[in-house]
Amino acid sequence: MTPKPHPDPRLLLHHALLEALRIEWIESNKRLFGDAMRVPVILLHDGANLGSFDPRTRHLSLQRELATRAPWGQVVEVLRHEMAHQFVHEVHRIHDEAPHGPAFRQVCAQRGIDARAAGLPETGDGELDRLLRRIRRLVALSESDNPHEAQAAARRARQLLAEHDLTLTPHDARYTFRQLGRAKQRFALWEKVILQILEDHFGVRALYNAAYLPDRGKWGWVLEVVGTVEHVEVACYVHDALLHHADHAWRAHRKTQGLQGNKHRRNFLYGLMRGFLDALDASSADDPGSALIHLSDPVLDAHFRRRHPKLVAGTSGTYRNDEALHAGMQAGANLTIRPGVQGGTGQPRLLPG
Repeated sequence: MTPKPHPDPRLLLHHALLEALRIEWIESNKRLFGDAMRVPVILLHDGANLGSFDPRTRHLSLQRELATRAPWGQVVEVLRHEMAHQFVHEVHRIHDEAPHGPAFRQVCAQRGIDARAAGLPETGDGELDRLLRRIRRLVALSESDNPHEAQAAARRARQLLAEHDLTLTPHDARYTFRQLGRAKQRFALWEKVILQILEDHFGVRALYNAAYLPDRGKWGWVLEVVGTVEHVEVACYVHDALLHHADHAWRAHRKTQGLQGNKHRRNFLYGLMRGFLDALDASSADDPGSALIHLSDPVLDAHFRRRHPKLVAGTSGTYRNDEALHAGMQAGANLTIRPGVQGGTGQPRLLPG
């Protein structure tokens, strides 16, 4: 009896990816477009264009490299961009405007979709670009003997952002999104505290969004933040700094305590992030003038709801009240994220107070 040939794993992943895009199309059609469209033929193509929708054949195609290598949030944003083209043609039945004309831009604006389809809007604003270059150098991880430096750094970051916010009106606000870190199937409780830190102290809205893992053919989750361009930039660097410090702090604790393995790692890291969050909360309470980010932003809230109209509450984890937790909280209270700019020697130096 002739054995059946094994299917090509690459072909299986290709079909799984197309099915994932189909699922995203169906979900976006329900959430953003009122279930008003029929599923098109979804394809992948090679070439320079990130995506296209052909109203004659009803083919919606995404660039293969984008779909397999880019963060899933960017892939979905390009997919939704092409869905907006489909909506203009099939629902509004507008065929005599330029592809990115007024009807298309209105459809995107009403649903919080990036009309440029690059996934990460650019500003083109010279003053804002200079601020963003400064922000990119703002948050640097380092060691310090000053236990209050982390709170001072966060306060300085909030002040810098607030100073810029004063020059903006609600109509000038430009919102973007960024997906931070790796997409994976499960997030620990300590990682969820990072989400709370970013929301409570850095002026963004955050959630765990569904994300497809093309290399594994499975679904998972990824942390997404939404806010003004400058707030998202700071949130991105704070997030990366916290992840880096979490790894460093745990290795140092394990070495100091002579521990083997990672049995107490999650509990220690939960304490670390809770301690840092508590320190930021206390800093804002002690010095109300430092809490300058406009955490209550109805324009941002409306934009966030347009992007995610049907949020589902997630589940929380558990932790043990043990020595690892208390050690982590003590380390978190003294966590250092130092603001700096590049000096002439290429070494970071402190920003002026």
